[in-house]
Amino acid sequence: MTLSTSLAAREGPVPMAAYEICLQVWLTISLLNDALALAGQALLASEYAKGNYKQARMVLYRVLQVGGVTGVVLAASLFVGFESLSLLFTDDPAVLDVTRSGVWFVTISQPVNAIAFVADGLYYGVSDFAYAAYSTVLILIPTLSRSRSYYHVYIAQLCRPNHVESMLFQFFAGVVSSVFLLVAAPKFGLGGIWAGLTLFMSLRAIAGFWRVGSKGGPWEVIWSEKE
Repeated sequence: MTLSTSLAAREGPVPMAAYEICLQVWLTISLLNDALALAGQALLASEYAKGNYKQARMVLYRVLQVGGVTGVVLAASLFVGFESLSLLFTDDPAVLDVTRSGVWFVTISQPVNAIAFVADGLYYGVSDFAYAAYSTVLILIPTLSRSRSYYHVYIAQLCRPNHVESMLFQFFAGVVSSVFLLVAAPKFGLGGIWAGLTLFMSLRAIAGFWRVGSKGGPWEVIWSEKE
């Protein structure tokens, strides 16, 4: 997000204003899925603590299904009402004209965002805090060069069994999306930035699926047949 905002600012005041409108609408609608993530977190934590692993798997499946459907509904709603929402921010014709270029990014990414945010809640539901914390640090490393001096602090934790592969994928997500942004933004402007952010969230969602299905850490007992 920091990198994309920096690149958008270099496009000039009008593109930057349009970018901020799109980003704020995108974040506001996307974070509605946090309500679902919190519900899933509470339900999953309850069954996990009781040792009802079969029921925990049912909660897992249902929350992901509802998240996907919610994302599609939000995408459709935004596609229809995005222009009206934009008018709440400005009536400047130049800004609104550029803002329309972001409608596909704001709408198409909603189902992907829903899965990514719901996965965050599922991590916490089974106390997979270590993965959530260290993978976040790994995502930051590609965009914050100064973080390299702190990288060694996390190596011991990252090398724990069942953490390496899924966390390396999070690092891969940060690297690929950052490189894409740096290459695409100068050539395609805001279109390249929208594509880079969509790529980032898509890779985050894939990483979430990977971790949940990895049978590593607390997920091992979730996928076991024991009750």
